[in-house]
Amino acid sequence: MKQKKIFFLFVLLILIIGCSGKQVQESESLAVFKSIAISPDGQFIAAGRNIFNIIFLYDAKSFEIVKYFRGQKEDTWGKLSAKSIDFSPDGKYLAAGGIDDIVCIWDVYSGERVLFLSELKKPNSIIFSPDGETLAVAGPDNAVRLVDINTGEIKTTLKGHDGIVLSAAFSPTNKLLLSGGTDNVMLLWDLESKQQIANYKGHTAPIERITFSPDGNKMISASKLELKQWQISSQSKTKDLFDTKGFQAQTNTLSLFVSLLGVINFAHSGSGALIKAGINLQEPLSADFSADGKFLALTVPNLSLSGDYQLWIKNLESKNLVQVNGQFFAVAVNPGGEYVVTAGGGGVKFWDLESGKQLFRKK
Repeated sequence: MKQKKIFFLFVLLILIIGCSGKQVQESESLAVFKSIAISPDGQFIAAGRNIFNIIFLYDAKSFEIVKYFRGQKEDTWGKLSAKSIDFSPDGKYLAAGGIDDIVCIWDVYSGERVLFLSELKKPNSIIFSPDGETLAVAGPDNAVRLVDINTGEIKTTLKGHDGIVLSAAFSPTNKLLLSGGTDNVMLLWDLESKQQIANYKGHTAPIERITFSPDGNKMISASKLELKQWQISSQSKTKDLFDTKGFQAQTNTLSLFVSLLGVINFAHSGSGALIKAGINLQEPLSADFSADGKFLALTVPNLSLSGDYQLWIKNLESKNLVQVNGQFFAVAVNPGGEYVVTAGGGGVKFWDLESGKQLFRKK
């Protein structure tokens, strides 16, 4: 880990010497992207980097960068970054949790910061309500706070977890909210009564991401090692989308094989993270449905030495599965259902939903 950090700092120093600080910050090839969101109107894509306190805004048709949203603090060490980003339902605003280590909201078209919630420090996740009037902020403690978008005031605080809340999601009907945390449990809240009405148990690790299906009947929850699907009407999971035990067994086998070769010390090299991935993955898994519910895009651990995560694209009607190797940390399907966008170690990339082939910028 120390060798990797020194190498990264060396590369960063070379880049800074050869380029201006602004050019380095705006380079897509440096560092990685860990959060992604597509505006509901399908016009824009936002992606958050793990360093430089910056968000890239892409045109969803040309895939060209059209704008940058920056925090007010300098950051070159990855301490300040957009852990979670979301567009308002009308596409006018972009919210981020983690920029400047707080919650920020910008006007997408003017680029002006219209709201910053400095009292909500170190948020884990943020998401707009379907009516656009509320922003749910998960964490940094055992609560979800519902913030009035117009005033910035906290309207309601939902407490019920026995650990830190890491994720939250509104149901498409705007009547329910689901939260997950370090207690490995999801809680379902009635937004009218502000009462907890159900809990979902079955995870063996903290729940870091939650996604509702377009019809609101299913939910997908993700930890660093698990992807589970649930029915809203049942408090037991309906299926494991990713088999943790199977992956762990394969990982242990591969690790033993590499150790027997004795060629490379994977425990102390850059590839060591891949071999240990089944034990200690660094990023939570991710899932997103297409608007018509036909496709489901997932990130899952990958045994290949080309990267530690794969992109899976499932056609839920034909049951066809497309697998793409790489290093993917977050996914979002565009509203039109033509492509999926990934954020990862190779930057922001676009993939055809039917074939899984990479799409490139239109010239």
